[in-house]
Amino acid sequence: MYCRNLLILLFGLLLQPGHQALGQTPPVRILAYDIKFGLDMPNGQILVLAELKVEKVKTAQKLDMSLTSRAQIASVRARAAEQWFTMSHQSSLQDAVSLIVPPELKSSAKLTLELKYAIPVGEMKGNVMILDRGHRWYPLIVDQIAPFKLTAQVPPGFQVLAVGDLVVQEITDDYSEFVWQSRIPVFKVSLVIARPGLFKETVKECSGKKVYFYSPEDSLDTNTKLVTGACDMLRFYHRLLGDYPHERLTIVDIAGLQGANIATGLIMLGSAGVEQSAGGDGGPLALAIAAQWIGAGVFPRYQSKGFWFLQISLPYYLRLMNLRETQGEEAFAKDLNRSLDAYRQIAGSNKDVPILDIDAIDSNEKGRAIYGKGPYIIDRLVQQIGSDNWEKLLKAIYRNFKGRIFTYDDFIRYLSKYDPDGSAVKTLNKMVTETGLPEE
Repeated sequence: MYCRNLLILLFGLLLQPGHQALGQTPPVRILAYDIKFGLDMPNGQILVLAELKVEKVKTAQKLDMSLTSRAQIASVRARAAEQWFTMSHQSSLQDAVSLIVPPELKSSAKLTLELKYAIPVGEMKGNVMILDRGHRWYPLIVDQIAPFKLTAQVPPGFQVLAVGDLVVQEITDDYSEFVWQSRIPVFKVSLVIARPGLFKETVKECSGKKVYFYSPEDSLDTNTKLVTGACDMLRFYHRLLGDYPHERLTIVDIAGLQGANIATGLIMLGSAGVEQSAGGDGGPLALAIAAQWIGAGVFPRYQSKGFWFLQISLPYYLRLMNLRETQGEEAFAKDLNRSLDAYRQIAGSNKDVPILDIDAIDSNEKGRAIYGKGPYIIDRLVQQIGSDNWEKLLKAIYRNFKGRIFTYDDFIRYLSKYDPDGSAVKTLNKMVTETGLPEE
């Protein structure tokens, strides 16, 4: 089933240094990124100058972040009140870096950090290089989101596709430069670097937005069907939830990729998924586009209760709503029950886990609960409060949490506005804290 393949890549957030217990004030919070990136082909490395605007507690003596242990750090500086100070740092084999706060900056709440480093990547053997959150190629804290600007300079003819919007593209005889940015926070800065002439570009305008599809296959029929289907879904979620926050959605055909890798404004899609998505049933692309609104637009708080329910079950149900719109009630029910049937096989067994207790999708059984039981629970909820109230609820969540962190408690708080007697909240809490199928 394509959803399980997607699961591995969709929100594969590994525990990384820099995570703090929920409810505590983080020692450091990343407010924004300005990253300059260069691909140094002759020396087999990438060169990075990362500038981070951060906010720290005044008692913090060091700032812990994730950064690959392969990074060869040349310098680290911090600025406050227009004055730069050198910072010492400690790296570990666990892809962690600790930046030591100099005495002069301990009382400063807001800083600008600058890290200059190189990461050896060796020879680019294939046609595509992908840098994603899991590579820890830029300093990050796993449960934080931030807006960004990325300036990427690559050899002439090479192409860079990334999250957010492309705001500058400069092609010269000596280099190619691409500037990508996002005005709303993102949960990861991902990019695809392609050799000259690899991708064919297909573009379609969708009510003021554009869908760009990049594929090494020059199949006009497949490419046109895919962008047309993507545009239809963008229009549907625009009506259902609200305006898509970027000027473009970038979809990239990556040979050999299983399922899809989803970032904000960027979807990497395996070639098998391309064929399936262009075939009329939406395929893995349908869930990836739904997640642009909730998952990669509204961000469930990582490792909090109900994270996977909000991160996967909810956008999965949004996908089903689009399926109902395009193919009717029978197709909706068939797809919902297909996933539910997989969960029924383990429902109530010793391998079943209450949805709110799932802290990682590290077993087949947990995946069945999130993909099968989760959307079914939401459908029961919709039946209880009514489809009109459900759509109002979705609009309110997206309007108020776009580009922000969202929790299960927030979901309950917003649900309560459409549940005057509290019965829907009570039923939902019962369904997500018990194993087995809810009683009919």
